[in-house]
Amino acid sequence: MRGGGGRACGRPLKLIVRRHTTTLGASMKMNRLIPMLPVRSMPASVDFYEKLGFSLEQRNDDWRWAMLCFGECRLMVDESINVHPGIPRSSVLYLYPDDISEFHKQVRRNGLVVPDLEVTFYGMTEFRIDDPDGNRLWIGQNASTGA
Repeated sequence: MRGGGGRACGRPLKLIVRRHTTTLGASMKMNRLIPMLPVRSMPASVDFYEKLGFSLEQRNDDWRWAMLCFGECRLMVDESINVHPGIPRSSVLYLYPDDISEFHKQVRRNGLVVPDLEVTFYGMTEFRIDDPDGNRLWIGQNASTGA
């Protein structure tokens, strides 16, 4: 953009804002989205992100996993996402709907083929899917608190 004043290439800048509506209904909401990065060394990554200004919120050395925060931002680092050295490492987006059971039913009604809900060893009711480009999505809710 040159010049400023909302003009690009000498023409007025036209901003189009569209609200995306889904078939999930107005009452369904997504509470959080937290990236989970595959790392070679969880302790080294925690050290790096602390130097970047993040604080350690949770850590589990048995899982080789940690959650860091910086204000309202959260980031997970995890050694166990890809344990096979010959396979490329990929990140995960962890989504937190306000009602995992209803969200799960609705995405099935919308035509997505998704696995059944499972309660994980770390206490989340979740399901995992890949988007059309292979990006990994884990979608869950705390099994005991519903958060």
